[in-house]
Amino acid sequence: MQTEVKDKPRYAIVAAVQLPSVTDLEFGSLVRDLQPLDVVVKTFVQKRMGFDNA
Repeated sequence: MQTEVKDKPRYAIVAAVQLPSVTDLEFGSLVRDLQPLDVVVKTFVQKRMGFDNA
C-alpha cells in the first residue's frame, strides 16, 4: 500500500533593510521575488542610511 506524501507549506517572515541607493520600485520588486519561495506571513521593512555593525 502506497501513502501519498504531501509537502507541508513552509512559512517565512521577511525582514529587509532598504538602503538609500535602492529605489522604492527596485526594493519592492526584490521583496516580491522572495514570496513564491514560501508562504510569507509577515514582512518587516526598514529604510536605513546604512547598516549598524554594533
